[in-house]
Amino acid sequence: MSDGQRYTCAPLGARGTRTCSMVQTYQVNWQITIPAGRLALQINLADQTAVAGAATALQRVNFTGNADYVFNYTRTMAAGATTDTQQPYADAEHIK
Repeated sequence: MSDGQRYTCAPLGARGTRTCSMVQTYQVNWQITIPAGRLALQINLADQTAVAGAATALQRVNFTGNADYVFNYTRTMAAGATTDTQQPYADAEHIK
């Protein structure tokens, strides 16, 4: 995570009278690590037959071949430090 602060001061009213304000901006950076071979496994779940009509074209677009776009397989994403596919929680990090 990266964050920054900007302070601005501007004259307000009579000479020598100023007001200061603080503006905070935040930028949160995420990094997702995909183990080797996992991305290719996801892509290769699509039907590999030649496109011969609307039915096979639909399979190429939504990866299921079903007109209702319902996937017949599930993938689980989780956070935690239990396996190599999960990212650990950082209890010491807090967004300000």
